[in-house]
Amino acid sequence: MSIDECGIFRIEESRRGNGFRVSHRVWGDFPATLYGRVLSWIAVALLDMETDAERHTRVELEYFERRLDDDQDG
Repeated sequence: MSIDECGIFRIEESRRGNGFRVSHRVWGDFPATLYGRVLSWIAVALLDMETDAERHTRVELEYFERRLDDDQDG
């Protein structure tokens, strides 16, 4: 079974206009079948996939933050 994964990476100007906000939203799309729903439940309830995805996203954001800071510093 294939699980489609996707993510949206955004760089937006802050509301105050004094900087930028970087965000990354990720998700997996399980098939809309009984088997897909069972696997989705197992992934979230038993394997704690949401926490793993959050950790992975944070690592990516920290990487981009370092790269952007390095580029800004020259």
